[in-house]
Amino acid sequence: MQNSIKKCLFLSLFILLIVIAGAQDIIVSVSDFNVESENKKFKYIGKGISTLVAGELRRTRSIKLLERSQMNKIMEEQKLSLSGMVDEAHQVELGKLLAADYIVFGEIIDMGNSLLVSVRMADVATTEVVWEDSLMEKLEIYDYIGAYFAKSILTELKLDVEKETVAKVETKAVKETEAIVALSSGIDAYDKGDEEKAKEELKTAQMLDPENEVADFYLSKLQAVSPKFRVELQEYSSAYSPASLGFINKDRIYLWTGAPINAAPGIETLPNDGSQVIGDYTAKDSQNDTRIGYSFPVGEKMGLAVGVVIGGQDNKVNLMDNSPVLTFGTDTVSGMQSYLFSLGGSLSLGARLADWVSIGSSVLVWNSTNGNNPGVSDTLLPDSSAIVREGLFFGTYSGIMFRDPDGNLTFDINAGYTNQKIYYADYDAGEIVLGSMPLVIDSSFTYGLLNQRLFLGLKGISDIYLDDRGGYILRIIPMVEFWPFKFLSLRGGYEYSHLDQAGTFTIGQGAVGGFTFKVGKFDINANITYRKKPARLLPGETVGNMKLLIGLEYNPGWIKR
Repeated sequence: MQNSIKKCLFLSLFILLIVIAGAQDIIVSVSDFNVESENKKFKYIGKGISTLVAGELRRTRSIKLLERSQMNKIMEEQKLSLSGMVDEAHQVELGKLLAADYIVFGEIIDMGNSLLVSVRMADVATTEVVWEDSLMEKLEIYDYIGAYFAKSILTELKLDVEKETVAKVETKAVKETEAIVALSSGIDAYDKGDEEKAKEELKTAQMLDPENEVADFYLSKLQAVSPKFRVELQEYSSAYSPASLGFINKDRIYLWTGAPINAAPGIETLPNDGSQVIGDYTAKDSQNDTRIGYSFPVGEKMGLAVGVVIGGQDNKVNLMDNSPVLTFGTDTVSGMQSYLFSLGGSLSLGARLADWVSIGSSVLVWNSTNGNNPGVSDTLLPDSSAIVREGLFFGTYSGIMFRDPDGNLTFDINAGYTNQKIYYADYDAGEIVLGSMPLVIDSSFTYGLLNQRLFLGLKGISDIYLDDRGGYILRIIPMVEFWPFKFLSLRGGYEYSHLDQAGTFTIGQGAVGGFTFKVGKFDINANITYRKKPARLLPGETVGNMKLLIGLEYNPGWIKR
């Protein structure tokens, strides 16, 4: 008897698991409604009203709504025209191309004082119209019209209707018709790829109707996240905040590379060496980093990036009188050199938790080799004082990004960590020590003004040392970026920094300037930074540094959200 009960329970559980596993979202596509009107203002309201219906359907978790970009892509690939998609047969054919379960379509007839809106839904598999409804209302209650049809569709599909949708049906709020006209025009511009006009019209709709969620939704899609204020690359950071991947709407190929400028004005270096005199020492701190990659959206709320990591270090420190005071094992030298070359790859993933917040993480793996003597690791070469640790290392770079729907305000904070070890000179202890790379925390705040032609930015970068060196380095960089033309931006900023390390407190100043130039689908970015930076092999000391960062971005449009 007990065995029979167990078998029944097991069978019931098995069937339940099959049902749960087999349960899938209902895939729905909403076509633009056809419009019959002599009023030129109503030319695109079929796009606006249908998008309102789609927006209300999107609230229901059991429905997977196919976005406009997917429909536009299919229409373009199949060379189809909306003018030929009015009757049921064509709509069902479009639904098949979109792999939808149901397709919603309809007509709007201008009756003078009111609009007659008729909407139908066809089962793509059976080609039959399974639901239809109509109503005659004034355009100023457009929220009610969209919610009414969405509620009717969800009821037909036996799905729950969200309380926000029910509230719109019950409230029947009266709004300005210019808001829905602007929204409809903005959606049309979005379809045509005219981003400037789309932003302008959608922002007008948003201003006239601050509660318009559709305007917010499409404005968020039009905002591009780009590190215009980035001043340098860290060895173990990705080119972009990984959290920004949750907001990207189209794919991007990028190359960012940063390198020091040795012949910088105001910085005296030793001939044929590049080292600077710092009290009783000479020091050189040179770092080159390059990121090449491809990022693209995945689904509606995620993004992925894969890339190549290339880096190099050429660092030196030496006592001026060349007295051998540093020991390593049985060897004694007056200074040391660290020359590394690194090559590896990266994988980044970002996901949007809500319309205004996204999280992300990057994992980087690279192999570092001795630039002077490949294959020689953890060994001091007395003739050149060169010593490095070779090996396979990894780094993580994770963050969170907050952004308002229209993209005017953005804030992100990221943290980078690596297990890579480097040697440095501890002249107080009289030895060469193996240390850790610092924990890096960086943050950015940007605010857009004048219809996003003027941006105010504030960056903070902090290196926190967790080994025997201790202490930290803090940089604060307020910046301004202005777009005098659609294809050109100019930016500049001031850098304040202070170093608290090895018993030394130092304050430094610097400046940064740059530009972005747009040519077709390409963005050319350049930033140049002049500052005092920590000498990596000489704790507590700084060297003058001028660095150029160049970024080339290409948006091919192969994958769109």
